[in-house]
Amino acid sequence: MTAEDRARQAARALRRTPVADPPPIEHVRRRKTRQRLINLGIIAVILGGTAAWLAAGGPENDDTVVVGPPEAGPSENGPTGNARPMSFLAVREDGTLILSRDGDATVVTSHGDPREKPAEGTPQFIADVAWDDAQAVAYYESCCEPASGTILSNVVETGTEERVADGYHPAVGARRLAFSTYTGVSIIDLDTGERHDIAGHEGYEPGSGVVTISPDATTIALEDPSGPERQSRILVVDAGAASLDEARALDPPDGHSWSMPVFRGDGMLLVAQQCCWPEPEGDAVGLVLDPATGRQVDRFEYEAPVLDQAYDDTGRWLVYVTSDNVLRWRGGSETGTLGEGYRNADW
Repeated sequence: MTAEDRARQAARALRRTPVADPPPIEHVRRRKTRQRLINLGIIAVILGGTAAWLAAGGPENDDTVVVGPPEAGPSENGPTGNARPMSFLAVREDGTLILSRDGDATVVTSHGDPREKPAEGTPQFIADVAWDDAQAVAYYESCCEPASGTILSNVVETGTEERVADGYHPAVGARRLAFSTYTGVSIIDLDTGERHDIAGHEGYEPGSGVVTISPDATTIALEDPSGPERQSRILVVDAGAASLDEARALDPPDGHSWSMPVFRGDGMLLVAQQCCWPEPEGDAVGLVLDPATGRQVDRFEYEAPVLDQAYDDTGRWLVYVTSDNVLRWRGGSETGTLGEGYRNADW
């Protein structure tokens, strides 16, 4: 076949190939109209966003708010989704130490009734408590003989009680037991038994103030009633310090006292602003402070002056006893009552 023959054959095949009919005119019009509407919508969104950005001041406006996912608010599971503890360790007005679990209370021990005044000396009773929930061990101070105080431990499942050390105001956190002593502050590693002592500062009053330890066990805070007219301030010191002379002092406003320091889970420090220990009266305000600077980051009002307070292991749920001997709890904006007739508590 010659080249000319091949060309004629290709031309005949092309003539036989069917050609698709063009789309109807109305269909073409509808498709073009729909595309125009889509384009207009995109342009409107772009112009609207640009207008809002310009109204906010453009890139130089420092007050621009970036909206992110909503934070979880207070609920039945508390401010951060952790369920409120259902167990607590507490001392009743008659000095009985009880452990309440899911509403069922059992007696742990008693060292006497603080309301009973002996003919000589002072009454013997449990003066302060700390609860190691993970190990189910209670720590408490037995007051008031000897004068140096006594810290005891109690394995509640067996009732085994042992003397730990001389001291006052036990606090448990991060597998450490911290307490004040006749000469300063001590910290015991509960896993190794190793003890570190922090000497008191000039004018230190033995056993004078509540002690608390930070969630990471690096910082100690304690109440120091060395101000004028026994107004209390808060001392913050590194857990490895040699002396309270190294402490940072957080001083309350004139005419006020800060007491009952407890660390939150985020490392902030809650103190009670009230007057005056050991029988507080008047208004009581909870202040949340940055322990590094003393700057106030939050506040709330207690129902009455506070006798004792503590956070749970998460550092989010507060249990506290007010001067009317009512045991209460607080988490976020939620509050409640656990019972009446108490002096001290922890959970």
